[in-house]
Amino acid sequence: MEALRQDLRYGLRMLMARPSFTVVAILALALGIGVNSAIFSVVNGVLLKPLGYKEPDRLVRVWEKWGGFDQGSVAYLNFKDWRERNTSFEKMATYRSRGFNLTGGDQPERVPGRQVSAELLSVLGATPAVGRDFRPDEDREGASPVVMISDSLWKRRFGGSPSVTEQSLILNDQPYQVIGVLPADFHFFSNVDVLVLIEASQARELKEHDDDCHRPGAAIPGQQQGTLGHDPVALRRHSRRRAQPPAHAVSGG
Repeated sequence: MEALRQDLRYGLRMLMARPSFTVVAILALALGIGVNSAIFSVVNGVLLKPLGYKEPDRLVRVWEKWGGFDQGSVAYLNFKDWRERNTSFEKMATYRSRGFNLTGGDQPERVPGRQVSAELLSVLGATPAVGRDFRPDEDREGASPVVMISDSLWKRRFGGSPSVTEQSLILNDQPYQVIGVLPADFHFFSNVDVLVLIEASQARELKEHDDDCHRPGAAIPGQQQGTLGHDPVALRRHSRRRAQPPAHAVSGG
């Protein structure tokens, strides 16, 4: 033990006698420790720690190739066609980024959100911590608007009350019934407070901005007047290209 104390005193004296060498040594140690910690974090998150989804090896991310992009976003109508004709996957789901104005409380705020198809949570193998999941019959035009909220918004806006499913939120001046709360460990989206159904919310958006929608016989930019006429195939093809904002598709199989 005495020999160890002598070695430590000798080492400290040498370091104090050569301060430039001491600084370089400390910086080298700090850099080495930092790099090793970063590498371990990546290896642990990617290779050692499993993804936070049920059966992650069966999840597939689907992209659309267009305009020189190998991983382009997917038009919603294209996704609907894929889902209707799907023979390869057990389930398919989609989502699209949206921001919402949350009002009706003491302090209005802008909250990040997603428009999602009703199957998203079931594809990911996730279940709400409170309340229930979306139902397919709610994801259609004319359905009553419903919303699922994040754990942080639940605690921030409702104080973590278990009766949150009896409450509603005003999003973009539209009342939404709260049906569930996402689990605290749900990290598929990095920053999301609300999930609404894509088909129902999209139909409301189109009605609110009817002047931006193309109707049979109406002129379409870049086309001759009346080119589409009443041809539903041409209208559907054009709506895939222009009228539908992009969405990402997630497939579970």
